[in-house]
Amino acid sequence: MTVFIKFCWNILVIGSRWLFFVFFFLLALMNSQEVNFYWFINHSVKIPLMFIILGAFLMGMILAGFAFYRLNGKRSK
Repeated sequence: MTVFIKFCWNILVIGSRWLFFVFFFLLALMNSQEVNFYWFINHSVKIPLMFIILGAFLMGMILAGFAFYRLNGKRSK
């Protein structure tokens, strides 16, 4: 029975990851109007909002990956 529960849990985890990705990807595609993105003082670029949303999502995934990698490294010692 526990093998079946673990299998179902893995399916739910993988499915939820895909669901989050599809949700944020569709959200980014719907927001295609151009906005001002400010780099530094008095420096701005007009880019579509979808790139900002996808970039923020990607940065969050990268930071979460580093955090999990660091947390896993501290537990194994």
